[in-house]
Amino acid sequence: MAANDQTFSLAEFADAVSAVPGSALPERFSPAQSVPALSTWLGSEEGGYEAITSEQRLALDELLSNTFSSVLRVEEQSLQNRITAGLTMTEIHAIAAIGLHESHSMSEVAQRLSVTLATLTTTMNKLVRKGLVVRERSEEDRRRVMVRLTRRGREVCRAHSLFHRHMIKEALSTLTPEEAQVLAKALCKVKSFFDVQK
Repeated sequence: MAANDQTFSLAEFADAVSAVPGSALPERFSPAQSVPALSTWLGSEEGGYEAITSEQRLALDELLSNTFSSVLRVEEQSLQNRITAGLTMTEIHAIAAIGLHESHSMSEVAQRLSVTLATLTTTMNKLVRKGLVVRERSEEDRRRVMVRLTRRGREVCRAHSLFHRHMIKEALSTLTPEEAQVLAKALCKVKSFFDVQK
């Protein structure tokens, strides 16, 4: 893949990020400035953190942070509908972690969300009161507390899944298959870094 192709795709991506209301990159690193700051590095044979300048590192940091913020912002805006009315993103993510037709222990759901059992208990109390989750003792082990979704909880779970399917489809629509594969591999490596920071 030519370096120009990579630069063009990254520029498109940065423009898309800045187009989301309230998500513009800081003025000193607007898309027109930050992408050229990275283009020299993207076009070189040398990769990795040590191969880029301090300006490029800052531009990459801005891009990563703004992308993460934009995903959360777009998700919150997209999930403001009659199905998810009155729910926080924390509650919606807890519902998604339970799963559509599954029953899980509280500890399993807490592990999926990377939160403490006490934090999850607070969220589950709210979801039970709202009629979205059923909490019950395991028949195999009465010490285990299991949670599953109600019919309305499954509707919220489906709405959340639909949003993410649509987001991925739209986000990758301007990428070639090769670019999408490179992005997926890079994101896996970045995620691995954050996973060990828990």
